[in-house]
Amino acid sequence: MAPNKICICNICNCGRHRCPVHNKTGLRLGDDKECKVTEYTSKYPAYDIDRVPSFKPQPQLIRDGGKLDDATTFKTDYKPWEASHSIRGDPSRKEYQMPSAPFEGMPTYKAHYTEHALNPNKSYKPDNYIDANKAPFEGNSMYKTEYTPKQNELCPAVELPKHGYKFLETDRQGHQFYTK
Repeated sequence: MAPNKICICNICNCGRHRCPVHNKTGLRLGDDKECKVTEYTSKYPAYDIDRVPSFKPQPQLIRDGGKLDDATTFKTDYKPWEASHSIRGDPSRKEYQMPSAPFEGMPTYKAHYTEHALNPNKSYKPDNYIDANKAPFEGNSMYKTEYTPKQNELCPAVELPKHGYKFLETDRQGHQFYTK
């Protein structure tokens, strides 16, 4: 009597372990058959209709054959003013003369400023005194105190010998067979 052969695809219950034959990407139907096409593609009837033509005008080159004129609207509308290099301002005004008095180096702000004593305002902020409670500080959040750890079930395909499975063979297609 031949030993009971079980493929690793049948042992795994988490969906992450597959033998090299089974494709990881195809869709799975209820009876565990792979589907290469979606249900939408198989049930949707194809209609033979033409696409609606675009209302956008097609780009085309317009050839006039006329001479290219460089006269823009700015050139035609703008009339330049007659400019002359004459002296502006009051002609009776004299040229600037440097003052003859020596520079003292003291600005008027500094000369007129009177310094006052600095009295800082009293702060109404409470002192660094902490009224310590007698209760100890735990420092845990509600999430941390109410958290209950959950046990994750390991897939039996992770450690096959530990769960009583022994490797038998790999067939020509690539199925990995185990026995219990």
